Amino acid sequence: PPRMADSARLDELRRQFEENPRRYFAPLASALRRAGDAGAAATLARTQLAAYPGHLTGHVILGQALLDLGDADGARGAFERAAELDGGNVVALQQLLTIARATGDEQGVAHWTARLVEADPELAA
Repeated sequence: PPRMADSARLDELRRQFEENPRRYFAPLASALRRAGDAGAAATLARTQLAAYPGHLTGHVILGQALLDLGDADGARGAFERAAELDGGNVVALQQLLTIARATGDEQGVAHWTARLVEADPELAA
Protein backbone atom coordinates (compact mmCIF):
# COMPACT_ATOMS: atom_id res chain seq x y z
CA PRO A 1 0.00 0.00 0.00
CA PRO A 2 1.16 3.56 -0.64
CA ARG A 3 2.81 5.38 2.22
CA MET A 4 0.86 8.24 3.79
CA ALA A 5 3.22 10.81 2.29
CA ASP A 6 2.63 9.30 -1.18
CA SER A 7 -1.11 9.34 -0.63
CA ALA A 8 -1.06 12.96 0.55
CA ARG A 9 1.12 13.93 -2.42
CA LEU A 10 -1.27 12.21 -4.84
CA ASP A 11 -4.25 13.96 -3.25
CA GLU A 12 -2.50 17.33 -3.59
CA LEU A 13 -1.58 16.64 -7.22
CA ARG A 14 -5.16 15.55 -7.99
CA ARG A 15 -6.44 18.84 -6.52
CA GLN A 16 -3.91 20.85 -8.54
CA PHE A 17 -4.78 18.84 -11.66
CA GLU A 18 -8.48 19.69 -11.24
CA GLU A 19 -7.53 23.39 -11.16
CA ASN A 20 -5.01 23.29 -14.02
CA PRO A 21 -4.97 20.03 -16.03
CA ARG A 22 -2.38 21.19 -18.56
CA ARG A 23 0.15 22.10 -15.91
CA TYR A 24 -0.40 19.21 -13.51
CA PHE A 25 -1.30 16.13 -15.58
CA ALA A 26 2.35 15.14 -16.08
CA PRO A 27 3.35 15.42 -12.39
CA LEU A 28 0.18 13.53 -11.42
CA ALA A 29 0.79 10.79 -14.02
CA SER A 30 4.41 10.51 -12.87
CA ALA A 31 3.35 10.20 -9.23
CA LEU A 32 0.74 7.56 -10.13
CA ARG A 33 3.42 5.61 -11.97
CA ARG A 34 5.84 5.84 -9.03
CA ALA A 35 3.03 4.69 -6.72
CA GLY A 36 2.74 1.53 -8.84
CA ASP A 37 -0.28 2.43 -10.98
CA ALA A 38 1.22 2.57 -14.46
CA GLY A 39 -2.18 1.85 -15.99
CA ALA A 40 -3.75 4.96 -14.45
CA ALA A 41 -0.65 6.98 -15.37
CA ALA A 42 -0.86 5.88 -19.03
CA THR A 43 -4.61 6.53 -19.21
CA LEU A 44 -4.24 10.01 -17.72
CA ALA A 45 -1.32 10.88 -20.00
CA ARG A 46 -3.11 9.62 -23.14
CA THR A 47 -6.28 11.54 -22.29
CA GLN A 48 -4.41 14.78 -21.62
CA LEU A 49 -2.07 14.41 -24.61
CA ALA A 50 -5.15 14.31 -26.84
CA ALA A 51 -5.83 17.87 -25.62
CA TYR A 52 -2.16 18.97 -25.34
CA PRO A 53 -0.28 17.03 -28.05
CA GLY A 54 2.82 19.22 -27.78
CA HIS A 55 3.40 18.47 -24.08
CA LEU A 56 6.91 17.00 -24.14
CA THR A 57 7.02 15.68 -20.57
CA GLY A 58 3.61 14.07 -21.02
CA HIS A 59 4.94 11.96 -23.90
CA VAL A 60 7.99 10.90 -21.86
CA ILE A 61 5.84 9.89 -18.88
CA LEU A 62 3.42 8.04 -21.17
CA GLY A 63 6.38 6.13 -22.65
CA GLN A 64 7.70 5.22 -19.20
CA ALA A 65 4.25 4.05 -18.04
CA LEU A 66 3.80 1.96 -21.20
CA LEU A 67 7.22 0.35 -20.65
CA ASP A 68 6.14 -0.49 -17.10
CA LEU A 69 3.06 -2.16 -18.61
CA GLY A 70 5.17 -4.17 -21.08
CA ASP A 71 4.00 -2.23 -24.16
CA ALA A 72 7.33 -1.59 -25.90
CA ASP A 73 5.66 -0.61 -29.20
CA GLY A 74 3.44 1.96 -27.51
CA ALA A 75 6.38 3.23 -25.48
CA ARG A 76 8.50 3.55 -28.63
CA GLY A 77 5.78 5.70 -30.21
CA ALA A 78 5.55 7.97 -27.17
CA PHE A 79 9.34 8.40 -26.94
CA GLU A 80 9.59 9.02 -30.70
CA ARG A 81 6.99 11.79 -30.36
CA ALA A 82 9.00 13.30 -27.47
CA ALA A 83 12.14 13.15 -29.63
CA GLU A 84 10.27 14.90 -32.47
CA LEU A 85 9.22 17.67 -30.08
CA ASP A 86 12.74 18.01 -28.62
CA GLY A 87 15.53 16.33 -30.54
CA GLY A 88 17.84 16.77 -27.56
CA ASN A 89 15.62 15.05 -25.00
CA VAL A 90 18.15 12.63 -23.54
CA VAL A 91 15.58 10.60 -21.57
CA ALA A 92 13.53 9.88 -24.70
CA LEU A 93 16.64 9.09 -26.76
CA GLN A 94 18.04 6.77 -24.09
CA GLN A 95 14.73 4.93 -23.83
CA LEU A 96 14.53 4.57 -27.62
CA LEU A 97 18.06 3.14 -27.64
CA THR A 98 17.15 0.73 -24.82
CA ILE A 99 14.03 -0.44 -26.68
CA ALA A 100 16.03 -0.91 -29.91
CA ARG A 101 18.62 -2.99 -28.05
CA ALA A 102 15.94 -5.07 -26.31
CA THR A 103 14.15 -5.82 -29.58
CA GLY A 104 17.32 -6.60 -31.56
CA ASP A 105 16.80 -3.60 -33.87
CA GLU A 106 20.42 -3.06 -34.98
CA GLN A 107 19.47 -0.19 -37.31
CA GLY A 108 17.58 1.47 -34.46
CA VAL A 109 20.55 0.98 -32.12
CA ALA A 110 22.83 2.76 -34.59
CA HIS A 111 20.31 5.55 -35.22
CA TRP A 112 19.48 6.28 -31.56
CA THR A 113 23.13 6.00 -30.51
CA ALA A 114 24.05 8.65 -33.08
CA ARG A 115 21.13 10.87 -31.98
CA LEU A 116 22.12 10.48 -28.34
CA VAL A 117 25.77 11.37 -28.99
CA GLU A 118 24.60 14.39 -31.00
CA ALA A 119 22.32 15.49 -28.13
CA ASP A 120 24.88 14.89 -25.39
CA PRO A 121 28.49 14.27 -26.50
CA GLU A 122 29.43 13.51 -22.85
CA LEU A 123 27.48 10.25 -23.12
CA ALA A 124 29.86 9.04 -25.82
CA ALA A 125 32.89 9.28 -23.51
